Amino acid sequence: MRRNMLRQGAAIVMAVLLAMPALPVRAEARKGMAAAAGAEAGYAVEAAFDLEGAENAIEAVRVMAVRDGNIIPVNDGSADSAYGLAAAFTASDEKNVGGGVNPETTAVGYDNVGMEEPVSGGDAGMYGMKSGAAGTAVSTGTIGQPDENGDVLEWSYDDNTQTLTVTGSGVAQGGELSGAPFDGMGIKKIVFQDCKVAGSMLYFFRGLGVEEIDLSGVDTSGVTNMSYMFYDCSSLAVLKLENFNTSNVKSMSSMFSGCSSLTRLNLGNFDTNSVTEMGGMFSGCSSLINLELGNFNTSNVRSMSSMFFDCSSLTELDLGNFDTSNVTDMGGMFSGCSSLINLELGSFNTSNVRSMSSVFSDCSSLTELDLGNFDTSNVTDMGAMFSGCSGLTSLKLGSFDTSSVTDMGWMFSNCSGLDSLELSNFNTKNVEDMKYMFFGCHSLSSLDMINFDTENVVDMRYMFAYVSLENLDLSSFDTGNVTNMSRMFEGGNDLSSLNLSNFDTGKVTTMEHMFSGCSSLGCLDLSSFDMGKVDKDNQYMFSGCNNLSILYTPYNVVRFIELPIISNAAWHLPDGTEVTELPQNLSASVLLTRTPVITTTTEALNMTDVIRVKYVPYSYTVQTDNTDPDNQVTFSVVEGRLAEGLQMYPATGEIYGIPIESGEFKI
Repeated sequence: MRRNMLRQGAAIVMAVLLAMPALPVRAEARKGMAAAAGAEAGYAVEAAFDLEGAENAIEAVRVMAVRDGNIIPVNDGSADSAYGLAAAFTASDEKNVGGGVNPETTAVGYDNVGMEEPVSGGDAGMYGMKSGAAGTAVSTGTIGQPDENGDVLEWSYDDNTQTLTVTGSGVAQGGELSGAPFDGMGIKKIVFQDCKVAGSMLYFFRGLGVEEIDLSGVDTSGVTNMSYMFYDCSSLAVLKLENFNTSNVKSMSSMFSGCSSLTRLNLGNFDTNSVTEMGGMFSGCSSLINLELGNFNTSNVRSMSSMFFDCSSLTELDLGNFDTSNVTDMGGMFSGCSSLINLELGSFNTSNVRSMSSVFSDCSSLTELDLGNFDTSNVTDMGAMFSGCSGLTSLKLGSFDTSSVTDMGWMFSNCSGLDSLELSNFNTKNVEDMKYMFFGCHSLSSLDMINFDTENVVDMRYMFAYVSLENLDLSSFDTGNVTNMSRMFEGGNDLSSLNLSNFDTGKVTTMEHMFSGCSSLGCLDLSSFDMGKVDKDNQYMFSGCNNLSILYTPYNVVRFIELPIISNAAWHLPDGTEVTELPQNLSASVLLTRTPVITTTTEALNMTDVIRVKYVPYSYTVQTDNTDPDNQVTFSVVEGRLAEGLQMYPATGEIYGIPIESGEFKI
């Protein structure tokens, strides 16, 4: 009975295969064989079939078997210790197999121990099979395309050692070992032995959880593209590249990007004469503490953007021999190198560079930078160039040519250690963006911007927020095209003098929190401010300006803007009218003053309309008015103090003024 069932199974295998349309395989295919073997010795059937040559690789074969009288697919996940069925297909092409045979299921086996999963051909055109005794798994297959001699790259995987070995010769198209089935095998080590690879190794190992890759036994002289080759191999700790031949490689962009477990990398033997792209080459190598670049020839490189981005463990980097004469993009080149203490740039030639955006951003351990030899005549983007360089105490910019720059947003933001900046040579006539330019520069003691040309700037939000400047003269600023001034001076606790006398705000739509936290400002002249287009919520424009007592208001105010609220003090118009917000719909500026609410110990004298006080001459209390020419009496405060805004005349002891603070003062 069992023998009959097996024969019937074989017949069905034949029937299914013969009934299918001609399965296309490029050129002439070899004979394949499907076999089923029972658990009892002596029971076996086989079916042979020929596949005629066609144009494309096999797409799918679903082999059917019989169990207990039912027709079932052998790869439906139902294991049975009594029966097993395996199918293997091979194909060859002396000329070109196009991506190789790519069956959906290349091998399946059932045994008493467990079930082997099918090996998928994957996206790169590999094919393979699994075989072996119960409890073991040996997988083999090929990747890429045949070379000019018809040879292909072969791989085998040992489940016991978790090692994938690649041998042979072939042409790669990219991504050969990334994705299925390799990403699910649990590979820990990859070894290339007596191997030759040509073509493109783009994304070759992408995303594999492998810990070690040994490429010392591979000839890569025919490879032209190594972009993203080890991309996102975040577990890779050992990489052997001793005999790597990179003489014909043109692109190495993001080659090691995301290799966050690598601590050392020796590329001293790399031939980079032909390389034009190095953008992101080491980006995300956050554990790298030693990088040997030998004699890198970078004379043909055009892009170095993000080349060392987030190499946060590197403490020193010597690029003194780099030829950057053809580089056009250095954006983010050293960004995130937060441990970098020593950076040797030699005589960097930056004459063709157009982008320096974020080139040194977040290099928080650098204490000094001398860029006096930088040629920046063609640079258009300096956004965030030094942002986050919180350890910098010395920055030499020499004669930076900024005449072509359009973006300076965030340029010096959070350079909290800089106490001075020499910007007198800056040509800013083409700059459109200055947002956050000096944000967080807590140590700046002075800033000369008298030569800044801001006629094309449209965004100044947070430009001077959280700076430590006491005096800032921006009277030369042309702000006619600015649309955003939100939080421009926010957090300027030390700012006591601010000159905005020529500000044109006719196009500004938001001034939210513009002066918020400027707690040292006593007087503010905004008489040139036209707020007719400010239509966003600006309620807290002066929040925290607790010492402000004199305010020349903007005109054309159309939204509610609250004046600073101080206990025991009130804001008044020139006619004495008390106000709590900026007057709206006025065609001209008015003067607002803030005075304390005056109370006396004599109830009858507590008048609500008193806003100015002339104090009784102190001289009366000592019975002298200094009319006697021989009288040498003078008056001064020996103990205690007068309220802010008051003064004593020494000759008479008279106290005059308008107090701008409230409280009890004992003298």
